[in-house]
Amino acid sequence: MSRRYPKKLRYILLGLVILLAAILFMGCGDGDDGDPGPPGPQGPPGPSGGAIIDLSTMTIKEQAELGTVILPTDSISITIDGPPVVTFSLVDELGRPVLGLDKLVTKGDDNIIRFTLAKLVNGTEGNPDYWYSYVVNNDGIPSYDSPRRRGTLVANDDNTYTYTFATDVGNNPAYDPTAAHRLGAQVGGDTGFGPSNLVFDYMPDGSAVTHKHDVAMTSSCNECHDPLISHGLRREVGYCVTCHNPGSVIAGESFNLGPMVHKIHSANPDFFEGEWSDVTYPQDLRNCRKCHSGDDAATPQGNNWRTFQNADSCFNSCHAVPESVLDRAAFHTSIIGNCGACHNNEIVAVLNIDKIHTTPNATENNPGLLAGQRKIEYEIDRVGFREGNLNIIFRILSNGTALNLKNLPADLAGPGSWPGFLIAYALPQDGIDAPADFNNLGNSAGQPKSINLGNLADGSAGTLACADGTCTATIPNPFPAGSRMRTVGLQGYFQQNIGGETIALHTQSVVKTLVSDTPRRSIADSTGCAACHEIFEGHGGNRVFTADGGVGICTLCHNPNLTSSGRTIDLDHPEATNNFKDMIHGIHAADVRTTDYEFVRNFRGSATYYNWSEVTFPGNIANCNKCHVGNSYLPDGVPEGSLLTTNRTTGQMSGMDQTVDEVVTARDNVPNDTDWVITPVTGACYACHDSSAVQAHMKQFGGGIDVNRGFVEIDTCGICHGPGDIADVKTAHNLMD
Repeated sequence: MSRRYPKKLRYILLGLVILLAAILFMGCGDGDDGDPGPPGPQGPPGPSGGAIIDLSTMTIKEQAELGTVILPTDSISITIDGPPVVTFSLVDELGRPVLGLDKLVTKGDDNIIRFTLAKLVNGTEGNPDYWYSYVVNNDGIPSYDSPRRRGTLVANDDNTYTYTFATDVGNNPAYDPTAAHRLGAQVGGDTGFGPSNLVFDYMPDGSAVTHKHDVAMTSSCNECHDPLISHGLRREVGYCVTCHNPGSVIAGESFNLGPMVHKIHSANPDFFEGEWSDVTYPQDLRNCRKCHSGDDAATPQGNNWRTFQNADSCFNSCHAVPESVLDRAAFHTSIIGNCGACHNNEIVAVLNIDKIHTTPNATENNPGLLAGQRKIEYEIDRVGFREGNLNIIFRILSNGTALNLKNLPADLAGPGSWPGFLIAYALPQDGIDAPADFNNLGNSAGQPKSINLGNLADGSAGTLACADGTCTATIPNPFPAGSRMRTVGLQGYFQQNIGGETIALHTQSVVKTLVSDTPRRSIADSTGCAACHEIFEGHGGNRVFTADGGVGICTLCHNPNLTSSGRTIDLDHPEATNNFKDMIHGIHAADVRTTDYEFVRNFRGSATYYNWSEVTFPGNIANCNKCHVGNSYLPDGVPEGSLLTTNRTTGQMSGMDQTVDEVVTARDNVPNDTDWVITPVTGACYACHDSSAVQAHMKQFGGGIDVNRGFVEIDTCGICHGPGDIADVKTAHNLMD
């Protein structure tokens, strides 16, 4: 019997039970059609008629099912006449009052609610404004006020709470009721309901808040961190600064948020004894707008990096300047506190921060170009195949104007790199007539053919004709008979001579499939990649993608037949799959793998070793939706026709080739029955879940890991891990639709 019939039968029985219950319920009086609330005991109706949530009568499990408890800013009132007194309310995600927090504190959860309080201080010349913390610990370091630290929390009759600080702020000489203040708070614990942070700006004298200092917002951090979490419960940048400000100095090291974050992301080896030196920041540090943008309504001071340069944020954070540099430029010593004297955008153009931070590749968060640099763009209009010839109609634009590739401008025409085409296709393989992936059979290691535009221009690889800015490349006999999914990628780059300096014009690659063929499926959302990487320049800048261009260029080469090539130099070098799916999972899953994802590549006769265990992925590795389109990450999302992943290309069943020549021969003839392969669904999971126990589980249910191609069984992962099944991937990964 098919496994689907029992499931349907269960659904039918469940439906009958629900129907019977509904019939019995009818006529039992007026019911409440409102939301019944989460599991667990409920209190009396609240002011709006909905249920009241009583934390003190709920189990930890019931609290967890409640979700996040929120402190609404419109419920906040604060008075400062000695210790601050804060009145606030708590609600759940449906807006229902949440009571019982005071009873949890009484029971011993005296850190479940915490408050910080800081005032905004005007900066000195050349330096931005900053936050000053009223609440400090015994060492004078900014901290928080809580019931554990002798603050008091009481419940009021109107479903609100009142918290009285232990810290006497009103009699602090630094207290200034005419200055902007920020109340920060966190509610929640390590277990139970989800943590929530509060950021509330106000004026103690009752006037409107006009003085602000918001230079970075949490949503920018969460594009990579997914989500940002520090100290277990801190999630909002605006809350972080109420402690991480100039007063935060530990063991002589500043933990002021701006410089601290700069040091962490630049992997400054001197910061806090090198604790953060292993951070692998995935994009150019000069992309300041990634975190700081005055164009965002939430960060009106986001352009401070352009106007308030200061030694604390620049020197010894991103720019760890050796003392010898300062010695050679002694004048820096006298004006080090006023970097804007030279680097202000309005004063000295040649030294302004925009110019200094400009990169050769324009991106969303670094849109400028070097002085005199051309903006190059690739376009493919159409790809056709007729009488054995591949015809590609395309343009290469320079500053929006199409180039005549037969007569290039002098600054591009010098010797060096030229763009070119990659030509990929799929042929029947492993008993699959219509593969869902490129395999480029007949080419060594399953690699696409590569045609340089220079070889087309000189007639050695085909022909190139250009008229009115549009060029046509004609390439004879590029595809074997029976090829499907025939696709062309325009990649590589020109080099431009600017004043005697050669600039590599790394350009967004473009991909186009023949009009008569079905394109390869798209399962990766490139905006997820670009959120962290901004721009990805693989293989020396030859293969480039951004959020707009997509990762399609990568799949032409990184297909299921590709493994690393180091064993063509030395048989002892590690070899592993370079199939795009498995490789990307293996690289980003360094923190959860039990073995290192490593391999050696033969790069022009030299062995290049890669060990991806050093990658520090900042997001939630279980969030498949970060990179995947829709439900394409599910077992049922693996398409029919998916090929086996080659993990070792070998001429021996044991994989222990006797000579380098054997390995070369096997790569020239891939796929071989002796290759070590991984089955498609198993490959997607095994790249992250590689422990011995999990491998045994996968193999028990048909998953193949390093088995010979000729002896492969069939993945049955979807029986348990498919949608709605007993171990649904969505449930296991805590994912929501």
